Amino acid sequence: MLFSVVYIFLLIVSADREDMEIHTERLILRCLTIEASVTTPRNEIQEQAFKTVSEHIEELSLNCQEDPHTHFDKLCGCLNASLPDPLSSNIDSRFQSKLLGCTADDQKLFRKKLETLHGTVSAKMDGSPRDGSPASDGSNRSINSDHFSDKNGSE
Repeated sequence: MLFSVVYIFLLIVSADREDMEIHTERLILRCLTIEASVTTPRNEIQEQAFKTVSEHIEELSLNCQEDPHTHFDKLCGCLNASLPDPLSSNIDSRFQSKLLGCTADDQKLFRKKLETLHGTVSAKMDGSPRDGSPASDGSNRSINSDHFSDKNGSE
């Protein structure tokens, strides 16, 4: 009895297999013709703010690649300006005002870019010979895994 059930199932499966392959192929071809794109609607002010912040982050990225030690504090200020709970009191107010002119989706995008850039620059600085030494500006800040605290433990 079990053999006959399995045999019938195999007959049905082989007959339906051809139909399923035809339907699957048709669905795959249909899916390949679909193009999905997501756009963020922006007004003119938001568009200008987006452009300005994008250029600022690109310039900051290039500067950090050339000389990470000099531009790290500026990067931290921009990152803190984009965070809901800043990691330190170093906040770039001008950058923050430009960022607030962007849409919420754009603000999240820029925050992710700044976090990625911060991680990259931090790793680059941690691998440098100056790791752990005081900052060259005379402050008591130490370059370590927590780039936002100083040696006194205050933020």
